[in-house]
Amino acid sequence: MNQLLIIFVVLLILPYLVVPIMIRKNQFFSVVPQIRRVIDGFLPVSVKNYFEKLQGELSPLGFKHRMDAVSSDYGPNLRVYLRVFVGVDKPALAIATSLLTDKEASPLSSFIEFSSRFSNGREVSTHNSDLTAAPIEPRQKTTSALPVVDDAQRLFAYHELLLRRLNLNNAEVFLPEEGRELEMLADDFKSDLKEQCSLGSLTYDDLNGCYRPTWAGACLMGWASMWPFSQIRRHLLRIKAKWRIKFLLR
Repeated sequence: MNQLLIIFVVLLILPYLVVPIMIRKNQFFSVVPQIRRVIDGFLPVSVKNYFEKLQGELSPLGFKHRMDAVSSDYGPNLRVYLRVFVGVDKPALAIATSLLTDKEASPLSSFIEFSSRFSNGREVSTHNSDLTAAPIEPRQKTTSALPVVDDAQRLFAYHELLLRRLNLNNAEVFLPEEGRELEMLADDFKSDLKEQCSLGSLTYDDLNGCYRPTWAGACLMGWASMWPFSQIRRHLLRIKAKWRIKFLLR
């Protein structure tokens, strides 16, 4: 009986040891972002349909479609498609995202983020993704995850409410110049890597010229996506989102 219990405990614990080791060994991020523009005709149908649906919701709010891009920075078999919208007389830009594997026709996940960036380095982000976020959030960034909100117009209304709550609705906002959106995305990616490096979740690999997870970062990344933590995290995220909405509407 004791031997069976020991075997059960070992089998239960083993994945929580193996997964961080595999992430630590295989996960890396290139110093030069692997991102490029993509024209509308080369978007996968499922991605294009999602982007056009969002464009129909955002256009009445004064958001203008600037560019589409695809990134392969997040894995060899994962493509991340992005559509960038910039608010005309709005203190935000909107980035629609669809994650697609090479073997699937439908996205693994699709979501939209509204981001307001200020000249003092502060950033406020509101999105409706329930995916695992960065292992450690930078102090100057305020992120509000609202996966219970599917409608882009409602999500932007909550973003504006958050800006007012933070007394940032009249602050000077940084928006990319037209034609420099790809440069902005690449700079953001590089900045995020350096930020995570300074926070201890990533480290720079001098030998291979890339960023890799630290042991702490690998554990946070791996465990957050495993049972039962992933289910618990998503459930708590939705509860927290409902609480945030009530707070914003007070």
